Amino acid sequence: MISNKRIFSLALGCKVSQVDLAKFRELFFPGYIEESSADLADVIVISSCAVTENAQKESIKVLKKFIKLNKQIYFLGCAVSAYKKLRDLFPEVTFFDNLELRSLLDKRTVSARYHNRKRYVLKVGDGCCRECSYCVIRILRGPLKSRPFDDIKSEILMLQDINEIVLSSIELALWGYDFGLDIVWLLKEIGKLLHNKNAKIRLGSIYPALLLNKEFVTLMTTTDILQPHLHLSLQSASPEVLKSMRRFTNVDKILEKIFEIKDSRPDFLVSTDIIVGYPIESDRDFQLTVDFLEQLPLVKVHSFPFSPRKGTKAAELKPLEKKVVLERQKLIIERFSQSQILKSFINNNIPDPLWEREDENWLYGHSSNYIPIKLDKRVSKKFLRGKSVDKNYLILE
Repeated sequence: MISNKRIFSLALGCKVSQVDLAKFRELFFPGYIEESSADLADVIVISSCAVTENAQKESIKVLKKFIKLNKQIYFLGCAVSAYKKLRDLFPEVTFFDNLELRSLLDKRTVSARYHNRKRYVLKVGDGCCRECSYCVIRILRGPLKSRPFDDIKSEILMLQDINEIVLSSIELALWGYDFGLDIVWLLKEIGKLLHNKNAKIRLGSIYPALLLNKEFVTLMTTTDILQPHLHLSLQSASPEVLKSMRRFTNVDKILEKIFEIKDSRPDFLVSTDIIVGYPIESDRDFQLTVDFLEQLPLVKVHSFPFSPRKGTKAAELKPLEKKVVLERQKLIIERFSQSQILKSFINNNIPDPLWEREDENWLYGHSSNYIPIKLDKRVSKKFLRGKSVDKNYLILE
């Protein structure tokens, strides 16, 4: 452990990757000073991503850029696990792959520094035991390993003045499966811990089939400790594509449960991930996905082209023509862009905003149902309703 170092850090991957980076800093550099510029730092820490080939290439591109600064560099995570040659190519860099990182971080409970922010991302597990045909992360992260509740509890009790805890894992819906508990039990126990803390729970990405768990839906509809928003790792709404992906195929049932929650909590919204151009995706399959998205109470769509990853079953399939994939991706982006979605909230009252950062003129944050919002600090009358859209933010008045 090295104290009082000036650290520049960059997380390129998912929320689990972000938490790993934050806790790595706390363990290795207690009392560190966070720098916003790599030029001013003593140490650079990068948490990499390899969910797609492009993400892996971008992570390595960023590493090469920072190596030129002749700083001490730590490079962590999925790209290290995916690309074994990195250590030989860049001997001046200190690398930690996912297994090394897990071994290091599992040794003690540590609260990641959150700099007086009101939202805290809490990692409750790692790895995955599903066998989705396209996914390399289960290979890079290893088998499911749910974090014991006592560790989770200890970290929560360290927190002060937090308004929202975001639960994060590679496969959140499977928490506890490896030792005989389940995610509903965990949510109820965390709810008890937060009862007197005026804090809410937000769920990270979930497998859509969790919505078939009656206890989970009941929890979503009967308690306000869970924020009225879910991020679904949908990937497609075509049963044929989902079958090839080795995922849950009954999307009609998912839609039914979404609106069951929506009926009880009118503010409820969903965001989702979509893979465009999976090898067997026909025009009809793609249209099924578009039609499904049109029916959802959306707040955000994150879409990305299919990327064949070595070691996965989907990588053995014949890819679609690049032109077809790009056309479909363009359509999704245009029809479900963040700015287009946010226009639907103009003139709406915005529930329970949580302000996360500010600059000279604006406050920035999210509503309880995860609408990205900004508010002019210079305006005295504030009704907290949608006024206009500025790119990826709903401006409030």
